[in-house]
Formats: sequence, C-alpha cells, structure tokens
Amino acid sequence: MKYKNVLITFVPMFALIIIGCAAVQKQKAVLKSNTEDDSVTKLSYKDIANVDKYVLTIEDSNYVIAEDSLLILDTPHKTKMRIKLKKEEYNKYSNHGISFDYSNDMKVEEGNLNGITMIKLNGSESFFIMLQILPPNVQPEAVLNATISKTKSKFSDIGINFEKELDVKIENGNGSQDVLGKRVLFASNLIRIKQEDYIVRGNNNSIFVLVQMSVNKSENLNDEKVRRLLTSIQ
Repeated sequence: MKYKNVLITFVPMFALIIIGCAAVQKQKAVLKSNTEDDSVTKLSYKDIANVDKYVLTIEDSNYVIAEDSLLILDTPHKTKMRIKLKKEEYNKYSNHGISFDYSNDMKVEEGNLNGITMIKLNGSESFFIMLQILPPNVQPEAVLNATISKTKSKFSDIGINFEKELDVKIENGNGSQDVLGKRVLFASNLIRIKQEDYIVRGNNNSIFVLVQMSVNKSENLNDEKVRRLLTSIQ
C-alpha cells in the first residue's frame, strides 16, 4: 500500500477543498558599477550546466549565474569584485490578514470554503502544513479536537494505528506567547506518521495549524520549518 497521499485525507469536511496556487518567478539580479571606468573586463565561474540559472546585469552586459556559484569580476584597475548568489531559506507569506515565514522548498496553495480561508504548504517526503483562518463563531479548540478524532478514524480504516497523544509547546523566542498544541503519533508496518495540531492567536483571528510528516531522517529539519512558521505568525 502506498501512503504518500494518505496524509491529506482526514481534514474536517469544511476543509476538503483547496483551490488556487501561487507561482514563484525567478527575478533578474541587477548590479551597477559605482564608477564609470570600473567596467568589467573578465568573468569567471564554475560549470553551472545542470542547475537553475539567473541573469546578472552589469551596466549593458548580461551574465548567467547560478545559486552558490562564485563570480570574480576583474576591473581595469586590477581590483576584483566577488559576487555570489544565495537564495533565502525562507519566504514571507502575507495575505488574508496574516503573515508568516515558510521554507522556500514548499509550494503554497490557497483556498476558501464557506468563509474559511485555507493556506496549504506542500513539502517533500510526505510533509505538509495547512493553516485555517477561523471565523469568530468557530471554537478553535473544537476544530483541533475534531481534526484529531477524524484522523484517528481515517487512519484506522487503512491500517495505520494510533500510538500516543502528547501535549507540545513551541517556545517563542521573540517575546510573543508560546504556541501550544497536540502531537499525535501513528504507525503501521510500513510507515510512521507524526501529526501536530496548533491554535495560534493572530492579530485579528485564531488560526488553526495542522502539520503532518513521515517520521524519517528529514524529521528534525521539518520540525525547524514548523517552528519557524508558527513563531512568525502575525
């Protein structure tokens, strides 16, 4: 049995439809010399045939550059300009009245059903995060408890058994309130799954955050991505 798509089948009925997508476009990097006579005379960089490429524009000249490739620009004055392109590890999401940081290797999707805004982030290796912006008439704790109950039932139906449920706290180092939630562990002969459910109080709304991931070698890295997202919600 394949479990890759199992992780998104259990959410409450009002959260089953996620629509839309956000596209990320590579942008042109622009750099201009501070003086007219510092024109570029030589460009050197490592082989970048099999990686994503960007265009670096210096005055009227364009050069291909890849992430982490080092460019050395020689000027007529025998000085060297060293340029390196580094991608930010986290992007900033800001829409629907909330903002948070998310890992740049996750794909963002947005949807709305019956007035409930949902933001879903898909990562690799069966790792995803879903946020629901709850309206004032919905009790956050009821959503959390109902989601855990639904998960237990759905997983039991396909042979993934409940192991244990724990209280969990994400310490917030920026002075804001710590984030409290539940961690639930499931397992079968083929897979172990960790689910975490949190309620975060935003500026205007309560946000329900659902996290699921396979328990594997990427778990610690994914835990850090979750911590960064949760503690950056505003």
